[in-house]
Amino acid sequence: MLSKLIKYEIKATKRIMIPAIIALICVSVLNGVLVGISTNNILHDSIIYNIFSAVSGSVYMLGIMAILILAAVLSIIRFYKADLSNEGYLTHTLPINIGKEILSKVIVGTLWVILTGVAIIISVLCLVMFSSIFDFASLDINDVINIKRAFTIYGGDIAKVLLLMFYLLLIIILGCSNKILVVYSAMAVGFSFNKNKILLSFVSYIAISVLTTILTIILGVIFVSPLYNFLNNTLSPIAMAHLVFVGLIAFLLILNIIYFFIVKFFFERKLNLE
Repeated sequence: MLSKLIKYEIKATKRIMIPAIIALICVSVLNGVLVGISTNNILHDSIIYNIFSAVSGSVYMLGIMAILILAAVLSIIRFYKADLSNEGYLTHTLPINIGKEILSKVIVGTLWVILTGVAIIISVLCLVMFSSIFDFASLDINDVINIKRAFTIYGGDIAKVLLLMFYLLLIIILGCSNKILVVYSAMAVGFSFNKNKILLSFVSYIAISVLTTILTIILGVIFVSPLYNFLNNTLSPIAMAHLVFVGLIAFLLILNIIYFFIVKFFFERKLNLE
């Protein structure tokens, strides 16, 4: 059931996200070509070229911001439309596990945010390649070997560094889903009231964010800071980094579980679509 819900959610969102991602990469290629022309002093003094180049650069920067906002907003709109608008009457009467329905939207929303980030990185690489700012053909295998040696010297073992990168990927995934779940939780709380549902959703979001921040600070002062000072004198830097990343992953995972069950509870017990 979960896989079917995910496929349906991807199908409903890809018609917006895929063209947006392709458009961003195309604009980055165009900007790369224009920068390359400028670097080689071709049409450098042309007024039309300068205007077109400035407009294209502005569109690219705005496009990066817009696609990030689009990925986040689309996830919220899909959640609202399917679960909290008039369509919610149908959704909540279907024989669908509400937990899986929530999870499918979180997974797809997180997926698009991450893919958007990857698309931005690809667009920057396209910009660099087509502008000839960096000559990739000049890369030497010895440069790659030297990078590997630097990692090995720092971590003692390249596998440990790769593990840290894996931790970082998990933190990015959990962090993106965390932001989505906070909004979902606030909307679920806000729509449990009879009136001013949107306004109360904003208020709930602020309240949840403030409470989470206070909790994080309290835990940091009571547990994390003393433990860090103690272990910092006994563990190596790479081992300390592992411990910090594992602790952050566990903390984000616990928060996500709490937010998930808040949404699930309000949908099952307190939801008010009138």
